[in-house]
Amino acid sequence: MCFLLVTVFLIALLDWFLASTQRLYVDEDSAAAQQQGTVWQHFAVRGNKVVPEIISRDEARFTFPISLSARHTLRFAVYPDGPAEYEIVLHSDAIDRQIAIRKIDRPTSRSISLPAGAGELRFIVHGRIAWFDLRLTRQFHWPLYLALVVLVLFALTRQEPRRLSGRAGNWLAFGVCTLLCLGIIEIVLRTVELKLPPAILAAESKDVL
Repeated sequence: MCFLLVTVFLIALLDWFLASTQRLYVDEDSAAAQQQGTVWQHFAVRGNKVVPEIISRDEARFTFPISLSARHTLRFAVYPDGPAEYEIVLHSDAIDRQIAIRKIDRPTSRSISLPAGAGELRFIVHGRIAWFDLRLTRQFHWPLYLALVVLVLFALTRQEPRRLSGRAGNWLAFGVCTLLCLGIIEIVLRTVELKLPPAILAAESKDVL
């Protein structure tokens, strides 16, 4: 049973290290032949943060080819300049699936789950919208691993007390604490972005202006 607990812990740790974020850049990742309207990208200063920003207007359309080995989450924030509307279409296996459509008149953030596989993300814009930090994130599924640890704990408690050694209890506590810590780190990393020193932010502001 201890071996099973260690196995779950190692798999969870490996999965956490493999979780990654891919930012989508117009100049590097988009399909230039499918681009319409006005679409350009730069780095903008928001408060004390520097983030990639995509400016889209004039009935803009832009596309990102994607190939996902596992389920990912598309994350972004949109800042409209007046009333605007956007639509996001996932094209895969010759099928178009609308995954988002929204009329907006104020800044908002979105998180959209995407299935594994190859395809294209197509963005359609009506009005003028600035897209901040458009990225794909493969999530660490810590609730799943925590549930597995709970199942192992239940199995251990069903054993006779003399078979539940102190070493097994220590490993169990270590595994639970580690998964909880990884889950907390995952949540913090999703909500807190890198804050750069004031000197770098000042230099970046001059470049943007």
